[in-house]
Order: sequence, then C-alpha cells, then structure tokens
Amino acid sequence: VGEEQLKLDTVLIDGKWQWHLSGEYVIKARHIMAKNWVISLIFKIDTKSNELVGNIQIESRWFVYSSEVKTIHTQIVEFARAKYNEKQKKRMEIKENLRQIKDDLGEYINKIIGRVPMLLPMYVYINREAQGSGVDVTHDESVVGMTLEEQGYKD
Repeated sequence: VGEEQLKLDTVLIDGKWQWHLSGEYVIKARHIMAKNWVISLIFKIDTKSNELVGNIQIESRWFVYSSEVKTIHTQIVEFARAKYNEKQKKRMEIKENLRQIKDDLGEYINKIIGRVPMLLPMYVYINREAQGSGVDVTHDESVVGMTLEEQGYKD
C-alpha cells in the first residue's frame, strides 16, 4: 500500500466483470425499485376465449402502508381488469396489449399515490377444458392463483 490515497464516490457493482450495454438499464431499474418499489400483476386468461379467469393476482412489498394495502390493491386490480377488457375488445397483439396496460396502470397509480412503481404485468394462460380431465392436482397446485382469502387465510 502506497502513501497516495484516492478519494472515490459511491460505486455500484452490477455483478458483471465488464460494463455491458444493459448496465445502464439495470441501474435505472434498480433506482426505480429502490425509490418506488415493485408491483406484479398476474392476469389468468382462458386459452380459448381470452377472458380473465378469476381475480387478477397482485403482489407488492413495502409499496404503501399496511393500512392502505387492501384499498389501493383493490383499486389497482379493478382498473387493471377494466383496461384488460377494454384492450381485449380491440384484438391487439399480446405484447402491445401488455405494454399499453402497463402504461395506463403507471398513469393511474401515479394519480392515486403520487409515484410510479416498477410494474410487472404477466399473462398466465389457463386451459379450462383440462380442468375436468381427471388429472390429480395436489393441494399446493390447487391454490396457485387464489387470493389469501380463497386459500382460507383471515385478516
């Protein structure tokens, strides 16, 4: 160790040994997640009719105060359902549909809480015809996509 010292600013390490083109994107995404958190929405869609099956599942952590979660999540899910149904009538490509729903959700969430989290909308396709096909399903598999209330949890 020499006598010279360097004064350095904070360094963010992204896990790569070389800077990569995606590095700027990763840093921007981490900034959004740290400042505004993340919300994922899972849309369960019938493979034949493209209609929503059951509730849209929403997951977030530390997004709003626990006293606000139920109200705000309900508002977001209702808005997402309405937007999905609106976009579905236009028979758009899936990628474009997801992009527009994500943009619309961002604007809506910004209106109700004043910030835009990282949004991760996902489509899961369900073949309803296979449900009555006699395939054995474990309890763990049967609760996938259910709300906590549907699984038997109480507030």
